[in-house]
This record gives sequence, C-alpha cells and structure tokens, in this order.
Amino acid sequence: MNVTFLVGNGFDVSMGYEVSYKNFCQWYLTQDAPEENADAIRKLKQEISTDIEGGLENWSDFEIAFGRFSQKFNKDSSGEYIACYSDVLKCLNKYLHLKVDERKLPYFPEDVLKELRHNLVSFYQEGTDRTRQDFVKLFKTIRLRGDDVVFNFLSFNYTDVLDRCLVLLASQQLDAWEVNGGVNKVYAKPGVIHIHNALDHYPIVGVGAEAQLANEDFCKIDDITSLVVKPRAVDTLESDIYRLANQVLNRSQVICLWGTSMGRSDTYWWSTIATWLKSTVNYLCIFCYDDGPQDTLSVKAFRDKREKILQVFFQDTDIPPSVRKEMKSRIHIIFNTERVLTFLKTLQKHTEKTLPDKTDKPTPPR
Repeated sequence: MNVTFLVGNGFDVSMGYEVSYKNFCQWYLTQDAPEENADAIRKLKQEISTDIEGGLENWSDFEIAFGRFSQKFNKDSSGEYIACYSDVLKCLNKYLHLKVDERKLPYFPEDVLKELRHNLVSFYQEGTDRTRQDFVKLFKTIRLRGDDVVFNFLSFNYTDVLDRCLVLLASQQLDAWEVNGGVNKVYAKPGVIHIHNALDHYPIVGVGAEAQLANEDFCKIDDITSLVVKPRAVDTLESDIYRLANQVLNRSQVICLWGTSMGRSDTYWWSTIATWLKSTVNYLCIFCYDDGPQDTLSVKAFRDKREKILQVFFQDTDIPPSVRKEMKSRIHIIFNTERVLTFLKTLQKHTEKTLPDKTDKPTPPR
C-alpha cells in the first residue's frame, strides 16, 4: 500500500525558515527595480503592498493576485507583464537561496528520528475517534494481506529542506510487521518529487488555469500562458513531472496534505485528488494549521471549521454535491499536529527532557 504526503510551504516554515509569502514580500519590496520596465515593476510592488495590508498571506494568494494584475496591461504592454513575472521569479530564487543557506539543518539524534518515524507510521493518531478507527481498520487489512507500506513524498516547495529531512527519516526502516512467518516492511522512499521544480531548475510559479488571468486577451497569448499558467509551463519545459506525480498519487490508497493552503492556483491538483477520491477504497487526510482561538466548547465551531476546509478543497472541482457527501466520510482533518513531520518540535521536546530542572537549587559550596 502507498501512503503519499503532498507537502507545502508550511513545512519549511515549521522548520524555522523565513520563507512565507509575507517574508518574501517584505524583502522584495525593498529591492531596486531594474531600469528596464521599472515603472511596471513598481506598479506590481504597489499591488503587492496593498494585498499584504489587506491580509493576503499565502503563496497561492500571490499567484492568483498576479493573474488579476494582468488586467493592468493590454496586448501592446504584454512584454511589461512578462518582465514583472521574470523579476519576481529571479528575486524569489535569490531570496530562497539566502534564507535556506543562512540556516543549517540541526542535528537530529537517533532517538528523535525514532519518534518521528513512529509518528509518521501512526499519522492518524491525533484525529477524531472515527479517524483512528478508519485507519486502524485499513492498516489491519493491509497487514493481514501481507503488503508492504510505502510512504511517498511530493512537494510544492522549491527548496530542498524536506529532501534533507527525508533522507534522515528514510535512513532506516520505519516499521516491520510479522505475518504468517513473513515480514512486511514499512518504509519511506528518500526521493521527493518537486511538482513545481526546484531552485535553479526552472521553478514554476503562476496561476492554475487560463481562466485565472483577468485579462482575457492574455489567455490567448501563448508567450504569456506558456510561462504563467502552471500546466502550460510544464508543457513548455517538456517535463514529465506532472505525469510522475500523477502516477504516485493514483497508486496511493491514502493521500495526506500537509502544510498547504489548498489555494486556487493549484486547482489542477485538488481536482486530481478529488477524482482519485471517487474510489471508495481511498482516504484523504488533511493536516491543517489553525492559529485562531481554539473553541473546545462549541460543537458548531468544530463543525464549521471542518466544513470550511472541505469547501476550500472542493471549490474548483466538478464533483457534484450528491457524490461529495459520500466522499466526505473518507476525508479526515487533523488540526495543528504535534507529531507528524514536526521535526523541530520533536527535537525541542527531547532537548527539554535533557535540560536540568530550572527549579533545582544548586548545592551551596562548603
């Protein structure tokens, strides 16, 4: 059985890297625009500044906003729009290098990695009773069937932070089950498929479809769509990356979304996963970060928070409401995980265990 994690920017942020959209924008706005097309780039930066003040905070927010920004141009000035795109891409690549290079990955002792491996295998433990029951039942079936369990990782990120962490996790088997005299392995594949490519290797930034370009004329200009519409950019590069990612997703029985806002600029992938979820043997687990007040009294708050996540997931899919109802029974949502892929939290927890008790008074000298 294959369990596939699709990981977003939230992972790098959880590792202490200042690579959020807001982090980048604050730096980008301080950078001098090149003399050529300086007016257009300054106009873009003003739009970004306004959006940040208005509360936009996810990378997908920027990509959708950049699609709207196209309405500031016409056919004759389409070159300026492309210049703005190129400037963002160049500066983003530079910024991510600066931030990743300035912070080394900490040392993870084997006992920390052991706990992280255990928590990955039991990724469903922080869910509701129904979540735990469904996955315990699924894994029991897989175990009796004598199948290995393989954890795969796809990433929306351009950095190699997840890659380096995964090498540590995958250096040993995650678990093993003895069944009928045989041993079934549970392991993680060390390689990460970067859906949007990686730094210095044609990073793909843009909208999810032509319809997300507010300028209808631009939807028909190949010089623009082949760059800023993600699926078209993949075609331009003659890349197999989408095909490879689809192969991994389609052979999975469980898909976990971790650290992604499920933004509309990646609607291709939410539609792909929704179609995959039509199979009644498949399960989706969404790990969400919620920094709002935690209301543990109101059942309505519990229900509404989950419904909001489901609405975001389904918003650009063609799944009819009648089908969604059954699919929702196989979608599990876990908020603010303290266990799964929480490298720094787990390391800090182990470090605190080894520190002396601050309440202990030192023995006075004799």
